[in-house]
Amino acid sequence: MNRLSAVLLVAALGAAETETATRVYHDVDILGGVTLSYDLPGVTKRLKLDGPTIAGIFSGTIKTWNASQIAALNPGVTLPSNAIVPEVRADSSGTTYIFT
Repeated sequence: MNRLSAVLLVAALGAAETETATRVYHDVDILGGVTLSYDLPGVTKRLKLDGPTIAGIFSGTIKTWNASQIAALNPGVTLPSNAIVPEVRADSSGTTYIFT
């Protein structure tokens, strides 16, 4: 008897799962994006943030808005020494997976 199983993948399979999986078809049906928002009084220009800098902010290695990594990406912008306070979802979600 042949059986057909359907599995909804919210996230891509990891290396270990790929090695042990058989007959897996992963078709992306939905694409979406995640954006960052910030509220930084006194800064009127849009800030540029790259992947490593965003990772540093959320991992806690970049703690203030005037950190050298942020300043290097935003020449000519006067950045305050305010602490960066990331806000994140406490639960797991598709957005959490996309962002991380």
